[in-house]
Amino acid sequence: MVLIDIQGIQIPLEWLAPALGVFGFLVYLVFHLWRSQEKLQKPQTFIWAYESSGLTQIVEPSFQDSVRIKFDYEKKEYDVKHKNPFTPVGTSERIFPWRIGADETDDPEVWAGKATANSPYSLVAEYTHWEHEAHAGLLSESYTLKKHWILLVALFFMALMLGAILDAKWLHLA
Repeated sequence: MVLIDIQGIQIPLEWLAPALGVFGFLVYLVFHLWRSQEKLQKPQTFIWAYESSGLTQIVEPSFQDSVRIKFDYEKKEYDVKHKNPFTPVGTSERIFPWRIGADETDDPEVWAGKATANSPYSLVAEYTHWEHEAHAGLLSESYTLKKHWILLVALFFMALMLGAILDAKWLHLA
């Protein structure tokens, strides 16, 4: 048995591979989860410039504050007032529909006939959607074990080796 001395602690060389494997797997897991949440953290703003015929072009703003939004459309800069954005459930997008040539973006309350967005039904629907998304994310194809069966088998045998090494060491000491 080859021992490695780290700051006065002697560790068998056979422990190095399983320890690095477990550490690497944890780093990969944290990195994967961090990147999957990155999309939801950054709000994205879009202007849907539409014509009366229904043709729509998506434009990104160059500047936005609490009242006005600036963007370039067909080589001309527009500075329009904006109302509440449309926000698709489950995304961080903010969509401002804008009739080409208008001084302000469309208001979702006008489209909905002045219906209140704070009714209990919309809150229950929102809660139900997020609960469904959480369950779908946990049980989705990306988190199943059949994709990663080789990794699981390797982890099992590394744990089995570690147990055999520890058992042999303790039997030797007894």
